Amino acid sequence: MAEVRGTLQGKFCIAPERIAHLESKLREHFADAWVEGVEFLIQEMTNDEKDRHVMAAAVHADARLIVAYNIRHFPLSSTRPWGVTAVGPSAFLKELYAADRRLVLEVLCEQASDLKRSFADLLRVLRKAVPSFVEVVCRDSQLNL
Repeated sequence: MAEVRGTLQGKFCIAPERIAHLESKLREHFADAWVEGVEFLIQEMTNDEKDRHVMAAAVHADARLIVAYNIRHFPLSSTRPWGVTAVGPSAFLKELYAADRRLVLEVLCEQASDLKRSFADLLRVLRKAVPSFVEVVCRDSQLNL
């Protein structure tokens, strides 16, 4: 979470109190997704040193997928032996969208409503983080942003 906080604040200029709120909601709604006690595995990981803790957490949690902006830190030679694949956020969201467009659009509309934004405004914000995903949604929704 420290890394996520740093990225949200540094790269996306999100205020610390909003990040703290996000973390509290993540912990509330995804309590079983927090992975701890991975230190013993870190030394066995062969991916980029800066992200060995991420790979160790994935292995410890028996995850099959890592979603990360820096997928170059997770080369196949380091993930394949553990049965893990690394994908970027846009690619991940595009796969979800391809699997169930209606559900993804429903969730996006709900998120926009919760944030008191229009669907188009939400997509404008998301475009900063997941541009190719937003491009697909806009094309399918016939939106020009």
